[in-house]
Amino acid sequence: MVEKKVIKEIKNEISTPSATVIPDVIDVQSASEQFSHTFSTDEQSPRNPNTTKAKEKSSKKFNSKFLVIGAVVLVIVILLAVFFLMPKYKFSYNLGGVSYLSNDYVPSEFFSELRASDEVYVSIDIGTQTRDQMVVNSSNLWIVALNAAHKKAISLVRVIDTNNNFAYCLTNDGNVLVNRRVEVAECSSILSDSSKMKVLISIGKENSAYLSKNELKIFATGSDTISTVNYLVIKEAYSNFDDVLVAVGNMIGGMKN
Repeated sequence: MVEKKVIKEIKNEISTPSATVIPDVIDVQSASEQFSHTFSTDEQSPRNPNTTKAKEKSSKKFNSKFLVIGAVVLVIVILLAVFFLMPKYKFSYNLGGVSYLSNDYVPSEFFSELRASDEVYVSIDIGTQTRDQMVVNSSNLWIVALNAAHKKAISLVRVIDTNNNFAYCLTNDGNVLVNRRVEVAECSSILSDSSKMKVLISIGKENSAYLSKNELKIFATGSDTISTVNYLVIKEAYSNFDDVLVAVGNMIGGMKN
C-alpha cells in the first residue's frame, strides 16, 4: 500500500506543471526605437555653439581669401592689358608712309633742332665682305642735303664682320678727301655722345624713324627701300630738298658736258 501511495504522489508531481515564470514576448520594434533614441546625438545632445561659430568663422576667412586672390588676379590682368595696349611712344605719326616715333619730340620740333645743328654725323652699317650701294646712297642723300644747308656733314661708317660683330668704323672727318679708320672704342664714344647730332641708318622690320635727343634713327625694310625712306625723311627736315637735287643734277650734267 505504501508503494502504491508513493508512486501515486510521483505521478501527481510529474503531471502538475512547474511554477516557472515565462516572460512576456519582447517587442522588437519598440526596443529598436528605444536604442535609436538612446544613441541619437541630434536628439540627445544639443549642438555646440562654439563649434558652429568656428565653422562660420572659417567659412568667412575662406571667402575673404578668395576675394583677395580674385582682386589680385584682376589687378594683374588690368596691368597686363595696359602694358600691351598702351602705346610705347608718346608721339606717333605717319608721314608719307614712314612712322615717326618718339617720347620727346614731334617731328617738326626735332627737325628744327637738326637744322640748328652746325655739325651732323651720318652713320650707316656695311659688311666687311659686301657693300650695299643703295645703303651708301642713302647716306649720300643726307650729306648732299646737309652741305646744301651749309652744315658740316661727317660720314661715320659702321663696319660689321661676318659674325655680325661691330669691327671698326670709317670716317671722313667732314672732308670728302679723307677716309680714316676709327677703332671700336672711339667710334662707340662718338655714337653714344648725346651732345653730338647723329643720323643713324639701318635695315629694320619697318620703315620708321625714331627721334630722341640729338639722335635720329632711320630704319628701312630693305636695301630696295632705304634710299626712298631717307629721301622722305630728308624732305620733312628740308622742304627744298627737291630743288637741291635738281641743282646737283644740273651741276653734274654740266660737268659731263
